[in-house]
Formats: sequence, C-alpha cells, structure tokens
Amino acid sequence: MNRVRAAAVAALAAVAMLGTPVAAWASPTAAGPLDSVADTARDGGASTSLTVATVEADLSRSGEGDLAADLAAHDDAQAIALSEAVQRERPDVLVVTGVDVDADGDVVASLRDDYFAVDRGERSGIRYDYSYAAQTNVGQPSGTDLDGDNVVGGPGDAYGDGDFAGQRSLLVFSTRPIDTANVRTFTSMLWKDLPGNQLGASGLGSVAGDSIPLQSTSVWDLPLRVGGQTVHIVATATTSGTSPADALRRADQLRFLREYVSGSASLSSIADDKGREGALPAGSRAIVAGALGQEAAGTAKGGLLDGTVLNDPTTASLSELGSTWWGTAMARLQAGAESSRVDAEGVGSRADYVLPSTSLDASSSGSVDAIDRAGSKHRLVWLRVSV
Repeated sequence: MNRVRAAAVAALAAVAMLGTPVAAWASPTAAGPLDSVADTARDGGASTSLTVATVEADLSRSGEGDLAADLAAHDDAQAIALSEAVQRERPDVLVVTGVDVDADGDVVASLRDDYFAVDRGERSGIRYDYSYAAQTNVGQPSGTDLDGDNVVGGPGDAYGDGDFAGQRSLLVFSTRPIDTANVRTFTSMLWKDLPGNQLGASGLGSVAGDSIPLQSTSVWDLPLRVGGQTVHIVATATTSGTSPADALRRADQLRFLREYVSGSASLSSIADDKGREGALPAGSRAIVAGALGQEAAGTAKGGLLDGTVLNDPTTASLSELGSTWWGTAMARLQAGAESSRVDAEGVGSRADYVLPSTSLDASSSGSVDAIDRAGSKHRLVWLRVSV
C-alpha cells in the first residue's frame, strides 16, 4: 500500500471507529504530590535502567462508554486489583491490553489519576505523567463476512474482533517522556502487503483479502529517551480469534514484529500510518510488550524467540538444564511460574510478554497476580533492562 493510500485509510479509520478524527496523544499531566519518577529515584536519580510491564487487564464491558462510567465511581474492583499490582512493581512503562478505550480519553485519565496514583494500603500511588492511546482496528467494521457465518456485521466481521470501536484495545502509561514526533503506528497496513504473507491460505475471499489490515489492534513504536539512549517500546496485542485464518494472521503479526525490530530489509517499502517506510534501524534498542498469544513461545529457527532478534530472559536461566529429569521438573515449575493467565481450573498459559532486543541487557524479570475474576487470574509481567 502506497503512502497516499495509507494516509487515506488511517483517516477513514479514525472517523469510522471513533466518530471524529481524534489524534493519538502522549501528553504530560500536571505533577502532583506523588513521586512522578519513583523507579528512577531508586537508581540514584540518573538511572540507566528501565522497567517495562504488560498486563491483560480484562477491563472491557459490553457497551460503549460502560467502562468509563464504571471507573468514574473510583471503586472498580478490577481496576483496583490492577493498580495494586502496578504499585507493587512500579514499572516505568506499563502496556495495558484488553481495555476499552474512548475517544475522550476518560478511561486513560481515570486509570492514571483515580487508580494508579491513589495509595492502596501500604503501597503509595505512582504517577504516570505520560500516556499514549490511538485508534486501533478493534470494532472497525469490514463490510464483509470475515467469520464465515453468512451474515455481514457483528464483532466477528470487524477488522479486530469487537462490538464497538476501541473495545479490548491497548493503552501505554509512562514515567518517561514519549518522543511524540517520532512515534510510529501500524494500523492501516494491509495484510496482503506483508512480504511472504499467509493471506492466500486463509480462505478469505478476494474482497476481504484486499482490505483486511495485518493488525487486529495496532503496533505502536514509542521512542523513549533513557540514559542518553533511545529505547523503542513496541506495544501491541495480536488477534485473539481461534479460526484457521486468525492463526495465520497472528503468525504473520508475530513475524512482522520480528522483522520490524531486526531492521529487516523486507519491510523497506512498508509504510506506517504517516507514510514513513521501513523497519527500525538494525541494532536499535527495543522492547516488545503486550498480548502476543501462546504461539509467541515458539523457538524454532526464524521464530519470534529464537534469540537472534529478541531475548526471552525468563527462560534463559534454565536453558542449560537439558533433558535431565531435574531439568524437566524445573521446566515444569517454571512454566507454571511464567504463566501470565491461569484459568479457573488452575491451568496456566503464557500469552503476555515483555521481550528485549538482543542489544539490551536484562537484569531481572518476573510476574505478579493482577486480576482475579471468576477464579481466573491474569498476571502483570515485568522486565528490567540496563540501557
């Protein structure tokens, strides 16, 4: 897709999804009595470390505007549980997925001011002076029968599964300034334009194939300045659908992430939503964070986690144990500890990731229970890197 078409599609998406072309924002808020850079203080003020976290917040409602109304009461149990986990780990950057986003920014403001910044028991609030939200493909009607039910319309026929624009999208909060002039987003990029794509095997018709974007939400590249260096926070949530077409689309979404972070020449003609072409420069410092799905754990050569582009610090410590009985037992224990989602039966899965590029050194990582709803737990996953 050429740059003119990309800009046109992005403009149309803004109008169709949110009713008005609302620009992405990454604006500071007035500093309050809280320590606005709590993580920096523990590093002596001139920190070269960065802590990044992500969580599937399960902050979604069935109706547009319902979440903003629930949060406005200041007592939403899910949001309080999330804020307690955030205050425990105090990440510099927080990528929240599975959250309804409104055009007026009420959800962003409420989470920031009424939940994260409010003391919870013995834990002090944390001030996120910078945030970022933009249009995604969730709830954007395709006008075609994407889910094969012979009916056009409904969440399954949206470019990203959702009943309304902005449902189950993502938000980013930061204690560090975001370089808004150099933010890149990939919302309107078409699936068919990804070199080597698997669209042809998806079974989708030519009408859908010509119009469906690669991303079911979006990919946001948010540059931060840390210790005199630029670190790119690459935030996303892959498609959550279960159809064969969804699996192929998700695989291509993961491959796009890998090639984007690696600086692959294969993306040289791929344009972002502002028409700027190409991947990150090779060797860039980047951290991919968000809901990537269980397929992201694949470590085959050329996969997302093969160690040549992105590291997976949580598994590195056990990589030398091999196939001994002790190694197998420890691997099972670690698999349980690494689960970012645990269902009501106690079965865990790893679907949420914070992955540094090989140009960054990870010093520690972990997870903490964040949301407990109907017996299911979502965990906040965090990573600390040295820059």
